[in-house]
Amino acid sequence: MKNARAFLRPLGDKVRDLRARRGWTLDRLASVAGLSKGLLSKIENFRAVPSLTVLAAIARALEVDLAALVEDVQVRPRQPYLLVRAGEGRAVRRDDSRHFHYTALPAADCGGTQFQAFRLGLDAGATREARVTDGDEFIHVLRGEVAFVLGDEELNLAVGDSLYFDGRMPHAPRNRGRAVAELLVVYLIPAAGAPRAGRPPGGADAHR
Repeated sequence: MKNARAFLRPLGDKVRDLRARRGWTLDRLASVAGLSKGLLSKIENFRAVPSLTVLAAIARALEVDLAALVEDVQVRPRQPYLLVRAGEGRAVRRDDSRHFHYTALPAADCGGTQFQAFRLGLDAGATREARVTDGDEFIHVLRGEVAFVLGDEELNLAVGDSLYFDGRMPHAPRNRGRAVAELLVVYLIPAAGAPRAGRPPGGADAHR
């Protein structure tokens, strides 16, 4: 599984790129491939290791050889550290997140928990519906101010504020200001069957 995690990013990038070339939405690819939109979204955003059957279904839907789907995937020797230089982060496009600009930073498997970091830019006025994720999340405000919806609450966060919470709570950042806001977003996703390191559903910590 740890080796599989090493090629989540190039695989997700390849699927997204091939889908975009056809001008397809996630819904369209899901329909043609006979897979769920949620699973495809996780694959494209480096959050799921697809089975061979799933990869074959995606390849058939996109009318490419399975080999072409994984041609950029390389399993490299495990390193004792992760280093992403300035400018090396990859932009991640999400169909349901207009005005939300994700840049993928490090991603790794850490003792049964998948660690993924993103820099998230929010245009002025950016908003979306609340959503849930599979793991815990850590948010740190780098620039601007955001209203962070968390369950039934709305927390006002400013530069330097941090928030840690269970991603199973419906949540969404909203930029109601006139300037761009920027967040560091870290996902901690436990492997299947692994105990969660975070709080039970409904738990959150905020630090200012």
